[in-house]
Amino acid sequence: MILFARLFLNEIYLWFLIKIRYMPEMIMGYIITLMFFMGIFYGVGLYADQDADKLDTFIIGMVIWMFAVTSYSGVSDEIDKEVNDGTFDKIYVTQHSLWYIIMVRAVVDVILGMANFFPFLFLFMWISSRWLDIDYFTMLSSMLLAAPSLLGVGYFLGGLFLLMKNTDTLKIVVQLLIVGLILLSAHPLNYFAFLPFVLGSSISKLAVNYQYAIQLQDAFFIGINSLVYLSCGILFFNYCENIARRKGTLCHS
Repeated sequence: MILFARLFLNEIYLWFLIKIRYMPEMIMGYIITLMFFMGIFYGVGLYADQDADKLDTFIIGMVIWMFAVTSYSGVSDEIDKEVNDGTFDKIYVTQHSLWYIIMVRAVVDVILGMANFFPFLFLFMWISSRWLDIDYFTMLSSMLLAAPSLLGVGYFLGGLFLLMKNTDTLKIVVQLLIVGLILLSAHPLNYFAFLPFVLGSSISKLAVNYQYAIQLQDAFFIGINSLVYLSCGILFFNYCENIARRKGTLCHS
């Protein structure tokens, strides 16, 4: 437990150092996100749309998408960065497994990335002049419960990166797939609920549009779904890691 706490605090410290070092890039990313929201809002004509549910869904959908991308990319981008920077092999001198260290870093990304959640949500509501009545407990709990399923997707993508090395096109495809997952509706429970993150996203949107309160069976299903995808993702990543080590290409970009 002490080792985990020390590793967790070190990763938080490293997270802040990186954000400070690359502050201009982070600010530019925020500006691009705002421009993207405004481009769709004004370009598509949602500002003139009288359908309140459609506008509410768009606003919360943007925030959910930001959270989802942060969750899955916390794993895949970390692996990509370590390999390209030539520091991947240094992780092996620690006493922790590779997947474990990547997991802690991803969890730090998700938790601290939540700091962007409320500022962007209120900015989107201010720009659209649409102030949402949100059940924040339901929205946040369903998203956090569903986040591990996207970490599993990140491990799957990271495992492919260890073997393929160049997965830029695949990253774009995965981001588009995540948009598709957010657009799907899995409540009441249907076949879409077996896909990663879909039920958590659906309940988050219901918490905005209909002030739906998450139920015990919802939380149980989301938790099981997340555990399955996370476990499968880690197993696939370890499998790809072993193949890359046997080939001697693990630390090659």
